[in-house]
Amino acid sequence: MKQEEQLDDEQAKTKKKDAKRVFYVGEDEGYWEELVEGLKKYKQINFDFKQFDESKPERIQSILKKIQEERPRVVYIDLEKNTDAMIHLLRAQIRMNTPYVPFVVALTTYTQGEEMIRQAIMAGCQCVHMKSGEFDSVIYDTICFAFHAALEHHGFATAKLDDDINAYFPAKVSVVSPEGIRVESNYSVNLGQDYILNTHWSSTGVIESKRVFVSSQTREDLFYNYRYAQEFGFEFLPPLDLEEGIEAEEAEKLAQEHEERGYEIEECMYKWISDNLKLSSPKKLKALVVDKDLTLYDNQPLSDSYDFVVRLQPYLVKPKAELTQLKPQMIAYNFEELNPEELEASQDVAHMFNELNNLKHIVKTIKSMTAYEPFIVAFNTNIPTDELKEKLNYNQVLGHSVPLSGDILVKMGNILIQKLNKNSEAAMGEIVLDKKLPCTYAEFETTIKVIALSENDIYFNTDEDLKIGTVIRINHPSSLFITIAEPPKRSKADAKYFGIVHGVGELEKKELRRFVNSVFFRPKEASKEKEREYIEKIKEQFLQKAKEEEEAKLGEEQDEEKNSKESESVQKDTEENQS
Repeated sequence: MKQEEQLDDEQAKTKKKDAKRVFYVGEDEGYWEELVEGLKKYKQINFDFKQFDESKPERIQSILKKIQEERPRVVYIDLEKNTDAMIHLLRAQIRMNTPYVPFVVALTTYTQGEEMIRQAIMAGCQCVHMKSGEFDSVIYDTICFAFHAALEHHGFATAKLDDDINAYFPAKVSVVSPEGIRVESNYSVNLGQDYILNTHWSSTGVIESKRVFVSSQTREDLFYNYRYAQEFGFEFLPPLDLEEGIEAEEAEKLAQEHEERGYEIEECMYKWISDNLKLSSPKKLKALVVDKDLTLYDNQPLSDSYDFVVRLQPYLVKPKAELTQLKPQMIAYNFEELNPEELEASQDVAHMFNELNNLKHIVKTIKSMTAYEPFIVAFNTNIPTDELKEKLNYNQVLGHSVPLSGDILVKMGNILIQKLNKNSEAAMGEIVLDKKLPCTYAEFETTIKVIALSENDIYFNTDEDLKIGTVIRINHPSSLFITIAEPPKRSKADAKYFGIVHGVGELEKKELRRFVNSVFFRPKEASKEKEREYIEKIKEQFLQKAKEEEEAKLGEEQDEEKNSKESESVQKDTEENQS
């Protein structure tokens, strides 16, 4: 009996170990229970569900350690309550280096509106859903990305289309000046070309043109979860379009008025900058913290509450790319306590260990970069500073025997900020925008051809080169966000790209359903229209023929009357001559 119980225990442990973990971070237990029941319908998947209902910001941030340790396949982050801390959790998790990348879904409410969806998208989230009484699309997206082998057709109507529509690539504005803006995005642009970029300033009428001109694009010195940093100049006002054949004097007058209007709009932009300088919130220092223990996430203040930018990684995967992208002025490196046997046995994942050889590799990478010498603080090491400088062949380094702590990091960061402030000058008339401001959201405009559409997914073609996970937005028939995904085994259409539909409220989903259903009646309506056109044509022909017959009859009557009058006139003349 004991052997059977022991066997059952071992089987239970094995099942638990092999289970696919799904985390929910939030307080909406009713919604979470419905999600669990929906996922349980996929009986071929051994799920392990777990809820975190923390309310204190520092406790919410600590969940990042749990995610790193327990490696869930899916993480739902509910933004309804404790929104700032939840958005921070979302942003930090998405940029976290990990060999086990979970599929992250942000959950919002209808009352939070589209602005909260945009905030989640700008945080780097690939899937955002408004909570409602319907769960099919949330579950479908989860299975599509996290358990694709189990993906089945959703069962909803799919409308076959051939519609050319506008599509929009989300971007984030980080800096604005009277002449232009700095944007971070995943949409690659070409130097010297112009693009349509929908911004706060074009949509509110501060400037009258959506067109911008590329002045630079780089992968260096970014702040957010994007691949490119780009600078654009405003067009301010669309070019003057003169009618053909217009008089020279009139053309000159219109050109002068157009030029004056351009000056007025530039003045409007200068005024906006002047009136909103208080919005500028630059952080002068960027610090990269490399720490396997994620100390700053362990019941500490939110890492974005510091006076400088903090990016925390458990280890670096591609040092050159990561250092180039962030360009931190300070690197805090927390040494791990490792034994030689452990290192020797784990050579295939050696880059994940924060020890001297990896720090040497980081320094070697730094030296290969142009005009870049960050200050390195090594924590939890018994190597004295002078010896560390010699081993690394790098002078900008300081060794500490104590483990990394937030207090020491803040002190060192503030000292370095003072040093940087002495050597730098702020750009005049330039606003560094706080990441929470709605005006930081922007969209590049392009076109796609929709081949098929349902309330859950979309098939489309475009000349753009899109990667899995790319997020775009369309207005067809209402505002929908789309994320490029691997198509199901049995696709419903032959198209270059497949995507899941998300970021849709209840009203928008009803409108989408009506639109999809209406497409099925398009052939019938087209047939009816042809029939109506045919009847109208026959009717018109009949009326035309009747009109012609009436006119012919009237002509005959007029001829008879004319002939009769002429005959009477001749007879009268004859009688008068005889008399």
